[in-house]
Amino acid sequence: MLHITNGDFASQRIRELDIEGGQLAWSDVLHEGPVPGNLTLEEMSMVRASFIADCGWATNMEAQFHFQTRDAVFLSAANTGDVVLWVTHELYDQLHMMQVLAWYATEGADKAKPELVFIDQHLSPDTPAAAVTEAFSNRRQATQDDIQQAYQAWVAFTALNPRSLESIAAFDTRLPFLKAGIERLKHEYPDQQGISLTERHALTVLAGSVSAAPYELFGNVRLKEAVPFMGDASFWRILQAMTESAQPLMTCDDQARFELPGLYQHADNFNERRLAITDAGRAVLAGELDWLDEHVIHRWVGGVRLQSPGCWRFDTNTQSFVRK
Repeated sequence: MLHITNGDFASQRIRELDIEGGQLAWSDVLHEGPVPGNLTLEEMSMVRASFIADCGWATNMEAQFHFQTRDAVFLSAANTGDVVLWVTHELYDQLHMMQVLAWYATEGADKAKPELVFIDQHLSPDTPAAAVTEAFSNRRQATQDDIQQAYQAWVAFTALNPRSLESIAAFDTRLPFLKAGIERLKHEYPDQQGISLTERHALTVLAGSVSAAPYELFGNVRLKEAVPFMGDASFWRILQAMTESAQPLMTCDDQARFELPGLYQHADNFNERRLAITDAGRAVLAGELDWLDEHVIHRWVGGVRLQSPGCWRFDTNTQSFVRK
């Protein structure tokens, strides 16, 4: 039996409770970076490894080795029908659930279906033992409907056009957190003012203070999320873009460059830096400025490369995708 979780902390909790079987952390921030459609698992892993290396989170060799090893362990268990997929309420989990189940709809269509464990809280060393063991005892085998709906959601997520994500709201699904996860994903697209919900949360926190240290800001932004999903490394990349733009929405240490932490350790005095909102940031929050009029965006959401002009946005008034 192989337990697939979103990351090492979740796997650690299963191991601590002596639940039978091995653990595999899927460990991919699928809400960030390119996730193009119509790729095999091997091809997707190559794309994702390159992205992880480009972010500076691993060397290219380390990233490629991680994904090759992960996929080999998964495929070995899938061939014997011994896969248990743990799914929490985080967006992170919805995306890796979609990817894994989509594999069973395509490359793994002839394999025994995995078992699904749903738990409505973060799975970490702090998760109560009773909640984990109860969720495991209530596990069930994925149905063909589960697999098909996860596959449809994966196709929508990896598509060149994000409008197909809107159809997921009409799903009649037994996958309990899928719709909420996709709804949060939509808000990672730029809105009418050209910023994502994560960027808006960061600016809102700074607008209420003189300045904030990076981890202080990260913690307060997480408090604004109904279900936090983003790790700090992803958040630092967002802050870097907001400070280094032609139209910066925040400043770092009176215009100093926001250096990202190093590959194996933080840059010197990283958390002693102070971030503050700019006048442009306040204008964006007030609806008086469209950031993308000046800012050159370099981001992906699933299969959509966000670039100006004609960038895809999620209009929060109409709850629909538009190009501008």
